[in-house]
Amino acid sequence: MQLINKRTRIMLKAYFPLLLSHHPDCDSFSEDVFTVRGVKFCVGCSVAYPIAIFIFILWLAGAFSPNNWPYYLLFGVLSGSVELLSLKGFTTIRNRKAVVKFFLGIGWGLTTIGVFSLPVDILLRIVIFFDLFMANAALTMKRSGNIDKICENCPWFKHRGIDCPGFAKYNLRMQKIIEKESEKEPDIVKEMMMLNKIQLNKKALRKDYYRRSRRN
Repeated sequence: MQLINKRTRIMLKAYFPLLLSHHPDCDSFSEDVFTVRGVKFCVGCSVAYPIAIFIFILWLAGAFSPNNWPYYLLFGVLSGSVELLSLKGFTTIRNRKAVVKFFLGIGWGLTTIGVFSLPVDILLRIVIFFDLFMANAALTMKRSGNIDKICENCPWFKHRGIDCPGFAKYNLRMQKIIEKESEKEPDIVKEMMMLNKIQLNKKALRKDYYRRSRRN
């Protein structure tokens, strides 16, 4: 457990900026982020997640009656459906994206409390929630494909996440932190670097497969 905690601490410290904004730091993604005092925040994540979490906390506090679950599901699905506009290129402007993600956050929150307010066994509620989660994940993967389309015209596309200039400052930060931590925890850092290399290779293979499948 102590080993896992140390590894988690190092990873959070090294990758913290990417948790706030996972987009490359370049003009092509300038509309995808807010900048507050030099710190970049992903528009979608910083708007949708806090709203969804806030609604769920209110539900836990008893602010929503379980008897109204049909309305939560109805308005949750309708509100979350606004995210489909992202697939049509509507969210290429920051303000539009923020509005769409606002409704997405409401949709996530209401749908979640609607599912967990259903008058059925808790295991069935979990299964339904998981199914909806996977459906949302499919839309997220589609959105990820749209991001790759933006990068495909860039000469650094094949280096994305490694030597891409848009990730240069993130990589520099990670390198400095890993070098510093390697003096304290050499075995853990070595293991992390090996795992990271494996993950990067898997990611490159997935992207290559994705590009080939689209061409065919």
